[in-house]
Amino acid sequence: MLGRLLLTVFALHLLVTGPVLAQKAPSRSTPVLITADEVNYDRTRGLVLAKGNVEVSQGTRILKANSLVYNQKAKTVIAYGKVSLTEPTGEVVFADRVKLTDDLRAGVVNNFRMLFPDDTRVAANKAVRSGGNRTEMREAVFSPCRICPNHPNRPPLWALKARRVVHDQKAQDIEYYDAWMEIFGVPVTYIPYFRHPDPTVKRRSGFLAPVIGSDSELGLSVKTPYFLVLGPDKDLTLSPKYFTRERPAMFAEWRHRVLNGRYNIEGSFTNVKRRDATGARVSGRQSRGHVFTTGLFDLDKTWRWGWDGGWTTDDTFLRRYDVSSQNSIISTLFGEGFKGRNYAGIRGYYFQGLRSTDDAKTTPIILPLIDYNLVGQPNGKWGRWSLDLNLLALTRTQGLNSRRLSMKAGWEFPRFITRDGHVFLAGAVLQSDLYWTQTVPDPRNPGSKFSGITGRAFPQAYVEWRYPLVRELGNVRHTIEPRVAFITGPNFGNSFKIPNEDSRDVELDDTNIFDVNRFNGLDRVERGTRIVYGINNAFYGNRGGKTEIFLGNSYRLTKRHDFPTDSGIDDQLSNLVGRIVMEPADYLRVLYRFRLSTDTLEGKRHEIIATAGVKEFKVTAGYFFFGANENNAEFGDREEFAGGITAKISKFWSVNAKTRYDLTPAGGPISWGAGVIFKNECCTIDFQYSRKFTSDRDANADNRFFLRVVFKHLGEVSTAQ
Repeated sequence: MLGRLLLTVFALHLLVTGPVLAQKAPSRSTPVLITADEVNYDRTRGLVLAKGNVEVSQGTRILKANSLVYNQKAKTVIAYGKVSLTEPTGEVVFADRVKLTDDLRAGVVNNFRMLFPDDTRVAANKAVRSGGNRTEMREAVFSPCRICPNHPNRPPLWALKARRVVHDQKAQDIEYYDAWMEIFGVPVTYIPYFRHPDPTVKRRSGFLAPVIGSDSELGLSVKTPYFLVLGPDKDLTLSPKYFTRERPAMFAEWRHRVLNGRYNIEGSFTNVKRRDATGARVSGRQSRGHVFTTGLFDLDKTWRWGWDGGWTTDDTFLRRYDVSSQNSIISTLFGEGFKGRNYAGIRGYYFQGLRSTDDAKTTPIILPLIDYNLVGQPNGKWGRWSLDLNLLALTRTQGLNSRRLSMKAGWEFPRFITRDGHVFLAGAVLQSDLYWTQTVPDPRNPGSKFSGITGRAFPQAYVEWRYPLVRELGNVRHTIEPRVAFITGPNFGNSFKIPNEDSRDVELDDTNIFDVNRFNGLDRVERGTRIVYGINNAFYGNRGGKTEIFLGNSYRLTKRHDFPTDSGIDDQLSNLVGRIVMEPADYLRVLYRFRLSTDTLEGKRHEIIATAGVKEFKVTAGYFFFGANENNAEFGDREEFAGGITAKISKFWSVNAKTRYDLTPAGGPISWGAGVIFKNECCTIDFQYSRKFTSDRDANADNRFFLRVVFKHLGEVSTAQ
């Protein structure tokens, strides 16, 4: 009885002061459970002996051994034979023999081995514990790489070996003295002193894995990111990038989470020799860089606000330094609210064009743009109403200005379904707009401009009929659904006094052919009366898979139109639009969208996107043809092919390739690239090569590659909490 009591006292010491790599002392009030096949007490020598399946547990911390001796006179505790200690944080320490002082704050561990929760391993011939939180190991090895089960004697992919290793639990650091990094057992780098966070650390300031690259214009480059933790909710990454043919550039990213949201700011800066419009170097120097930022914050359960935007010093910086390939930067500041079916939002927009033809003086600033959208509760007998309000202020430094107040009120009656399955839908819309404009060109009198107040009230009504038919064909369900809509409105409403700012890019396709107003904004309305008709033909497998085919067309009763030439909707009889979707199985999907001339069936637009394969092997291909129209006359017809492949060739190796090709007579390759990635539980190697064939001033066609090697725990970053 006395022996069990003394053993209980020993276990309480063990679990309160913490064993060999304890992280946190448990509460003294936590019950202690001790089990063993045999417990004896030698009163003469002051020994407590426990043998056979010894287990001491308190909460989730468990010590196991074949036998245990507590020497009261020497004040030592010794555990023998297959000793293991499981910590609450998940680490497990293994040893053949452990000898500690009775307060367990100092001692020696023979044949020391430790396994972290992520399978990282540390092993040493001998470990000495002192101070309760410092473990010093001799002839130690650290590696997060798993040992091959079929070849346990084979060295890991990489490991750190050192004459002396110190694990400071309080600082959560592992320090190495006289260390070598070995790859497949071969020493490759000697490090006199090295330190990194232990595997329990999620975020820590320090250098991240460098990125090595090459650029035909900038030369060889090395990017050395440094991650700086400024708190549990914010961090800063500084990434100087060095080039052999250009001065260095500093890249930085700030991330911050707050109680109701988050924001981030990233940017860059460099000071280099000045270049002219052709990209040639001239005398003098210039500062170049960029800033991108996003933010989103909740005010309450209904309202939130934020921003998304950026700025760059010049047109070509982003492309030259491989930051982004975008041709414009759109910056917006917004606030919005969601409640039930209703929405309210206010935004402001600023545009920075990055093409050589963009002029900041004629680029508009939108402030504010206010939308308020209400949808009424459906009424079984009378349908439901909707109300959309819009306020817009558009201003230019040079050119026309516009102020708009718009209201669109709608009513849609409930669907009516006959006993034979015919489905009818009817509704009406009234759009009322008030404009105050300045310097709007008058096409009737060249050189004359209108400034003043104008407006319109434009009603429309529509009726739609559908007749879905379904039949079973074995394991396939076949559906055919003809659809016809009659839409009518007055033949007025698009006065030259109302500038067209938001309805320029118009093209008929399968997604908008049945829209009441096929302009994509509010400045233009679709006048007159038209009939829209189409048919959807689909096959659905009972075990999955489907094929859908849609064809649609429309006819305008009047010849008057406001749509751009070659938009597919500029004649009385529109182009034929369609969509084919084939998904016979999870591993194959083909989408074909098209627009054809109704008279000759000449292709005006083709868009084919195909994806085939499984997770381990996937191929994507796309073909795009866009006929020239008023909106893209400067480019003419556009015809491109884009494709890519990703393949996992083994458990750890994968390859990828991609290309874009201009198929027009004066075209050629646009870009292509390929890469190889190795990734396992302890290492990532990513090599990518690309070739760009397009040029824009000093952002010339070039070859680029980058190489990134990440060793687990030696240069990683996680999201701010």
